[in-house]
Amino acid sequence: MHDATTQFLAYLDKRNVRYTLMRDADTEPASDVVKVAFSGEQVDVTVTFFFDHDNEHASLRVFNLVKVPAGKISAMLTAVNQINNEYRFAKFCLDPDDNTIQAEMDCIFRQHDIDEICNEAMVRIVNICNEAYPVFMKSLWS
Repeated sequence: MHDATTQFLAYLDKRNVRYTLMRDADTEPASDVVKVAFSGEQVDVTVTFFFDHDNEHASLRVFNLVKVPAGKISAMLTAVNQINNEYRFAKFCLDPDDNTIQAEMDCIFRQHDIDEICNEAMVRIVNICNEAYPVFMKSLWS
């Protein structure tokens, strides 16, 4: 397991936060994958962290935020662009493989601040997803 992953998991353990740890064997070298589930005000999300071997950054993803029917893709892309213009730390995109909206965020850190920065990024992406979700639902149902 990478050092950055170990430090972040110690932070989560200290706060009794449940998570799932996996390895992403599709990357070379393998990335550590940590999943943390949240129940939000608007939507329940799972934040997935991908920790690379360099121990200096992590990628956060929230997959399957919204399932988009084929007939609503154009309207949803307009909503995605609107939301992306409102937030600077997270971006949303439509995954063309399964027509779902996902949120993405990347963070950089040094050995002394991994836990705080990853926690801050996690809280931010959850909050941003909760704020964006009603906009996506309005687009989906209009």
